[in-house]
Amino acid sequence: MSKDANKDVPLYVDLDGTLIAGDLLFEAIVLLCRSNLFYLLLIPLWLLRGKSHLKQEVFSRVTPDVEILPYNSDFVSFLKAEHERKRTLVLATASNEIIGQKVSDHLGIFSDVIASNREQNLKGDAKAKAIVQHRKSLDQGEAFSYAGNESADIPIWQEATERIAVNCSAGFRKSLASRFPEIRLFDEKKDGIKTLIKAIRVHQYAKNLLLFLPALMAHQVLNPDHIQQLCMAFFGFSFIASSVYLLNDLCDIENDRNHKSKYKRPIASGAISIPQAIILGMLLFCAGISISSLVSTDFLAMVLLYLFLTTSYSLYAKRIVIADSIFLACLYTLRVLAGGVAVMVDVSEWLIAFSMFFFLSLAFAKRFAELQGLLAVEASETKGRGYIVQDLGLLSSCGVASGYLSVLVLALYVNSDQVRSLYTHPEGVWLICPVMLYWITRVWFIAHRGQLDEDPVVFATTDAVSYAIVVVISTFLIISI
Repeated sequence: MSKDANKDVPLYVDLDGTLIAGDLLFEAIVLLCRSNLFYLLLIPLWLLRGKSHLKQEVFSRVTPDVEILPYNSDFVSFLKAEHERKRTLVLATASNEIIGQKVSDHLGIFSDVIASNREQNLKGDAKAKAIVQHRKSLDQGEAFSYAGNESADIPIWQEATERIAVNCSAGFRKSLASRFPEIRLFDEKKDGIKTLIKAIRVHQYAKNLLLFLPALMAHQVLNPDHIQQLCMAFFGFSFIASSVYLLNDLCDIENDRNHKSKYKRPIASGAISIPQAIILGMLLFCAGISISSLVSTDFLAMVLLYLFLTTSYSLYAKRIVIADSIFLACLYTLRVLAGGVAVMVDVSEWLIAFSMFFFLSLAFAKRFAELQGLLAVEASETKGRGYIVQDLGLLSSCGVASGYLSVLVLALYVNSDQVRSLYTHPEGVWLICPVMLYWITRVWFIAHRGQLDEDPVVFATTDAVSYAIVVVISTFLIISI
């Protein structure tokens, strides 16, 4: 059928997975449970009365923000062009009519909406029948076009005169091409491995190198048994952290979509579906717990404590001003303590104090950079956080003071008996203090100039000067031994 011929044939468009990337029911359930975990108990009861009833109950309580949904841009552009050609477009979705109407109102290109309600779940054969009935009710003939994305849409494509598939999996796309040779495809390029790595934030694993710090400071990092234990601890901790990152991204879907760069995260962008994220998170959690238990029972206890604290941070603490930064500093320091537990090395009180102040400075720098980003877009407050742009000056003062206090703790440590027992030339350790002062001050200068990545740790892993400083500090430690 030619393009001009299609102009007079109405196009029925699926919503979940077609018009947008992702499934709105899962998103709404996440939003609902985030508002009150009690709903986790009610959802199975609603589902017992049918999926249509579940959708009605969920969407009557919460609806995702339709303005920031991950719309499939190329396909939406196509639909807008068809709308300008005066083609009739109808939104035909298995999602509830509440959210369907909101999406339709937002885009302004659909003449009507066919959607699920409390009595009927409009999917597969049910949707095909509803479309045919809709055509008959308008007395406009039986010919229609349909755009979908999954196997449940096959009964509808069989009835359609024009078929469009959007962002299908590679295997399903081949199946469709053999079954419907003339089907039109809209696909966005996907890199599964790259998306997976981005979702679990492998680059954040650099933070878990802190596990090696106690053994390093105690000059026991080269012990073969310690190396094996620390490597296991590193991966166990990293897998648990990745599972929590996925949880955090699930809870922060809408906040991330409102962010200047976080909207590209796999879950927020729809590159990874919510069910996929949940399954992946569970697998990483099980792997992390299993590996951690092989290190030691005490290390497993530290990992579970980290899991509790970081989950509390993701669900609640990150929305509380100041408390969120203290939580972050504690989570970094907990890594240091866990590293000591993994190899049964006592962690110095000096190292704990240094870590708390140092990482509190970086946490404040993270929030400072986020607020700096708001100034660029003329916003006044962070989404899902309690900070406003007027806090910039105070954040800067607290952050610099915390950083300098960490260097003061380091200076006091250099004058302690512990240093004299570990180093033949302890005076060489003093040289680390001005180097640390330089690095901390430089980070805050960069932050004030709006050039700091919102995660200072990520910044440090990509900053040549930071690597040079690590080499300098390592040299000072070696010559002091």
